[in-house]
Amino acid sequence: METRKVKIKSWNRFLTTGLVVKPEILGAEHEFSFQNSFVTIRIPSIDQVDRGKGYDEVVSVGSRRATDDEPLEYDIHKVDVEVSIPIITSIPSEVLNRNANAYEILSNEKQKELNQIATNHESIAEEAFEYWIRVIRWIKNDSRIGRRQIEKLIDWSVRLFDDESKHKIWIGGGVFHVEGYKTIKPDEWQEIQSKLESGSQPPIFVELKHDAKENIELGDFRRSVIDMAMACETFMRFSVVQKLPRELSLKLIEYVEMANVNQYIDRFFPEILDEIGKNKFKALKAELAILFKKRNKLVHMGQDDGIDEDLCKKLLLTTESLLSIV
Repeated sequence: METRKVKIKSWNRFLTTGLVVKPEILGAEHEFSFQNSFVTIRIPSIDQVDRGKGYDEVVSVGSRRATDDEPLEYDIHKVDVEVSIPIITSIPSEVLNRNANAYEILSNEKQKELNQIATNHESIAEEAFEYWIRVIRWIKNDSRIGRRQIEKLIDWSVRLFDDESKHKIWIGGGVFHVEGYKTIKPDEWQEIQSKLESGSQPPIFVELKHDAKENIELGDFRRSVIDMAMACETFMRFSVVQKLPRELSLKLIEYVEMANVNQYIDRFFPEILDEIGKNKFKALKAELAILFKKRNKLVHMGQDDGIDEDLCKKLLLTTESLLSIV
């Protein structure tokens, strides 16, 4: 049977949450190298908007202008991910004239080979998509993008009953707050492309801050305290080490890197700040002391006294303020 050499390219479609774009970005794509392959991630195009029953819902109008009903932004529900790996394989030419999975033409050995290729492509696509989402969260500074959503039925309020008679005595009033997502603009789309092309990774302290915010939303306040403390500590260490003179000996650099976090709060970190930065940091020191004290008691003694939603939201503001100083 006649054979033909082919270069395999794969297509995957991934769910997205919290991804909102300006109209100019519909149909746009990001292209970048990833794990010895070439990846293209494509936003749905205008002709895929609200196609109705029978079609995969990939994009819908998010909001419209009141004056003329023109769309202002679009909610992206799914994106397409294509992976191209520079590997050539041979298949029977007739396969290109048949539907996918032509078992009667492909040998068992070739089927196993194609399944392995598919597995490799899928793995790369998943990791590339996750990297892409992380970069978007970084540029937009929005922890919710690409995260699993926790929803509560908005048409239900708590009911209070008399336990003995089962008589309903009160229906609680529901107050619901829905915070809008941050819309990706064309200049930010280009910035994301630049980060992807250079292989830039989001700073770990930014991702830890995002994790902390998500854990607060999920009600995991203990985990959020650990994430915030790690974000603040890592940020201060990174900022100080970046400012050390290059001619400093490796042993001294290692000493600074391994110093206790209190050394950073009281000595090292303030030394790299200008007067404005010093004043901002001074206003945060008391809250940072609370954060690290809570973290230490939690991880060393298993004590979580006083760790609740209000405290975590307050400490999150402290964390965000610290990360904005340098």
